[in-house]
Amino acid sequence: QLRSQQQEKQQQKQKTRSSSPSPQIGAGNTSNCDAVAVLDSEDTGVHLDSACRAATIGFFDGTNACDLLLEGSTPAKAEDTNLSRMLSDFPHGFQELSEEGAMHLHSVVSGFLHADGKGSIEIRQTLVVDVDGQRSVRKVLLVNGIELCMEESEI
Repeated sequence: QLRSQQQEKQQQKQKTRSSSPSPQIGAGNTSNCDAVAVLDSEDTGVHLDSACRAATIGFFDGTNACDLLLEGSTPAKAEDTNLSRMLSDFPHGFQELSEEGAMHLHSVVSGFLHADGKGSIEIRQTLVVDVDGQRSVRKVLLVNGIELCMEESEI
């Protein structure tokens, strides 16, 4: 009986594996990613082609807590005279962040790194499919509960 239960579990795993989506690489016009979504013949789902996946990954590049800490560690050690120049492209993952927002973010990151400040940083990453099937990606940066930057892009 134990052996038959093990065989049954193994069969269930195989069924689960075969129903999971397999990666697809599509070809086509990369300027319109919605037009080149690929339908997997073994699956009922729609998958993004490689250009759309790359665009999505590039959009979220540098937008996680680890990246903010790494990127913010150098300005956290800088003197105040060099700080505004160092923060001109900070943070990389949120290019639309204002200079004032970058300064506010820097103060919280610096406080965290030196363990002498209070504050919170929250990063939200969202994959959106609207009722018309349009796909987009969104990233939001909140510092102390206040939204400092929101960027969205269709894929």
